[in-house]
Amino acid sequence: YVPDNRQTLYDFFGIETNGISGTATVFSISFFDGSENTHLGFEAFANRREPVTVSEINLRNINYARSANTIVYAVENPSVFTVLTEYIPKESCGLICTFGQIRTVVARLIELLLAGGCVIYYAGDFDPEGLQIADKLMTTHVNGSVIPWRMSMQDYMELQKNKEIISDRRLSILHTIQSPCLKKTAEAIPPGQDDPVCGHPGVQSALPLLPESSYFTGG
Repeated sequence: YVPDNRQTLYDFFGIETNGISGTATVFSISFFDGSENTHLGFEAFANRREPVTVSEINLRNINYARSANTIVYAVENPSVFTVLTEYIPKESCGLICTFGQIRTVVARLIELLLAGGCVIYYAGDFDPEGLQIADKLMTTHVNGSVIPWRMSMQDYMELQKNKEIISDRRLSILHTIQSPCLKKTAEAIPPGQDDPVCGHPGVQSALPLLPESSYFTGG
């Protein structure tokens, strides 16, 4: 994997630049400092049921974060994120929108949520880069605290793909996938499978991604 621009290169190697260029958007997540005090600014947005943009500099004095039921969904697509905010009841799970990259701020958010005892369900696009991002999360956090969500082989086979043809160079990324739960998905994407539209990427927004009701309540 070769990052395609300077900021992505910095993010790939965990290099912080100015503290505000890399951002993520969160919903219904509380942040706590070393004295167990709630960050009142972020808490106001959580109480108002509004998304808020987070930068690296916002997280410098934060020790951990969590949602009400310690379950957080991370999605890369802002349209999916926006729809989910309309369905999640108060005092249930939280949301992160990564905008398609695991930037330094997203990696830090994940660390803080895991420190707060959360389980993170990650959903990405069905293309080589989307699976690579998910795989990096799975292999970095191998204790089951980060779980792929709606990224199975069956999910890929059932969704409507777009007409783009994945190049051989991009398809080669699929050979690097290590997570057992994503390998079958990676094996289904190249052309020549039973599905005549294999070889085409599928996007997250094509799946029904409403979280299960038990996750809403923590049951």
